Order: sequence, then structure tokens, then C-alpha cells
Amino acid sequence: MPSLLVVCHPNDRFMTGGYVLHAMLMVTKRRGVTLTIQRHWDERPPADLVIPHIDLTIWPETLTSFLAHYPNVVNRRLVDLRKRHISGHLVRADDEWRGPVIVKTDLNYGGIIDRRHAKGELTSAGKIAPPTRVIPETRLFHLGRYRLFESIAAVPGAVWRDPALVVERYHAERKGDLYGLRQLFIVGETYAMRQNWGPNPVVKGDTTVERYWLDGPPPPDVLAVAREQGVEFGKIDFTVVDGRAFVFDIARTPTGNKWIKTNPDVIARLALGLKSMIERPRDDRWR
Repeated sequence: MPSLLVVCHPNDRFMTGGYVLHAMLMVTKRRGVTLTIQRHWDERPPADLVIPHIDLTIWPETLTSFLAHYPNVVNRRLVDLRKRHISGHLVRADDEWRGPVIVKTDLNYGGIIDRRHAKGELTSAGKIAPPTRVIPETRLFHLGRYRLFESIAAVPGAVWRDPALVVERYHAERKGDLYGLRQLFIVGETYAMRQNWGPNPVVKGDTTVERYWLDGPPPPDVLAVAREQGVEFGKIDFTVVDGRAFVFDIARTPTGNKWIKTNPDVIARLALGLKSMIERPRDDRWR
């Protein structure tokens, strides 16, 4: 019987956090797969496939070293999700871009979860910075909130001086008065794609007024980013403007409390991707 090992962070809420992977595993267990969930990476049980489910922007070196002992690992290359690493749309204060821009933290969700979980562990990019005193002008950004500006010139000088923040071109997908957000869920070579519409420029789940699943293959531009970054399991947020796709976020630990319960068919289809990854050839370069 094939074996699957899921490695979580000791401080996460994998069983109760509404994670897409948890819902998929409930389906996979019924398909004859031995499942082990480990809330640390100190032991190395045998496994045909390892899925690291760690809600950190940057993986600690100890996790990377642990995964090096396994020949079949999901997202092995996806160790760094900082905006400066994955975004192709960042701008500088002297950039020629004339459209609207959005201010974000380089780390996911203001770096709040990273600081809460990492406790100064070493990563491939050095130590996770401890909480620092934030100047009043940028405090809200460090709470995981985005803010739009009509142009680069309108961005406050304090933002450019804060190394924890980035400024990105804003590419709005529109339908009348609504703003669009597309999400691509990836499990190996299995995909599910959803369209969301909301009244606010930053489309969030609690303000979404329309959502539906999309047919057809993912845009080539989005798949190209997934392959470049090494996304084998996760979610990619993007918009499509004038026929071109713009990727602006990648998540290794996607959630979906509401839609998971109402779309069991989507979860079952995505779970098929786990089976194909368990059976895929091993990476001969793993050691």
C-alpha cells in the first residue's frame, strides 16, 4: 500500500484550519493510501511521497535538510515565497510605470505568521527578522492590509524607506463595477480554477459577491510561473487583463472553509493529483 507523509509546523491548525490538503487527504485515505501526519521534522518515517505543509513565507533550513532525505517531495523547490522573489510586477520610486500601484509586505500576511512560528530559525535567506518598531506611516501595512495608490508618485516616502514593504503594479480585472480575482488550485498535473468578483479593488472572500468554477486549461502564463517557481501543490492568485495573465500571489497551504464543504466534487478531482504524484518516478538528484 503506498504511503504518504504530511509534515506540518508544530504551531499550525492543520486539522481545524480549513485547509484544502486536509480535505483532500480524507478522500485519499479511502483510496487505499497509508497516511502519516507529523507535526515536526525530527523523525524520518518511510514514505512514497512527502508533502511539506508549512505556513511560512520562507522554509527553515532544518526542513530543507529533512526533505533532502526523501526522493519524492512535493514543492521541493518552493522554499521562498517573498514578493521580491516571486513577483514580476514590482516597481521602484523612479520606475516609468504610470498606472495604479499596490503596497504589500514582502513576507506573507505582514510577516505575522512567520514571526509567530519561526522563532528566529535560520532560513535560506538568513534569520526571520524579529518584530521591530514600525513607524506610524507604515503600521497598517504590517498588519497584512493592502493599500492602493493611483500612481507611484502618490506612494508615501515612508513606504520606500521601509525594507519590509514592496510596491507592485496593480492590474485590475473588471466587470462593470466589480473587480476580479482568479485562483488556480494545483495538485501535480490536476487543476481547478475559480473566478471571484467583488466590489473592492482587493477581492477578499468576505466581500466576494460572485464566484464560480472555470472550465478549460489554465492560462499558459500562469503555468509558466508555476513551473518556474516549482509549484506542485498550492494556489496561485492572478488576474487576466486584455488577454494577459498577471500572477501576484502563491500559497503552499491554501484554505477554503466554505467552498470545501459545498464542492466535494472539486476536492475529489484534486485528490486524484495526489495519487499521480505518489506513483511518479523518483527524482534521481534528491541526494
